[in-house]
Amino acid sequence: MSGMRPSNYPLTIYCGTTLDADALSFVYKQGGVIVNLTDYTASAQARTANGDLIFDWSTANGHMAIDGPAGSTNFVVTAAETSALATHIKSGKPSSLTSGLATYEVGAWALELTSPTGRVIRLVEGVLTLSPEIVRG
Repeated sequence: MSGMRPSNYPLTIYCGTTLDADALSFVYKQGGVIVNLTDYTASAQARTANGDLIFDWSTANGHMAIDGPAGSTNFVVTAAETSALATHIKSGKPSSLTSGLATYEVGAWALELTSPTGRVIRLVEGVLTLSPEIVRG
């Protein structure tokens, strides 16, 4: 087998909440050792089953951040931006009840890292689920 198999991480985004390092962070390790991600870039996208783009977040557009020595990457997404994702709920299918509220499976997502030499590593991938916003304004 060549390459690394990405981790499966089902991502639930709670619409209307901030998505940052305090909320969620991914650490890249090889053989249990943290990889220094200095000068790497990160990109995450989510798409519906039809291939329609749900989000496109990256270090290039300021929606992802990397802590090189810690080997970690995380999202930098405001509450208003996660609130806007709710438009995709109507096309999703109810997937579960969390605290009595339905969540909606809307597509799949993946996070890729690109090394300074151009090597692309898919770090994580999985199902994307959205939880509707309850508290507004």
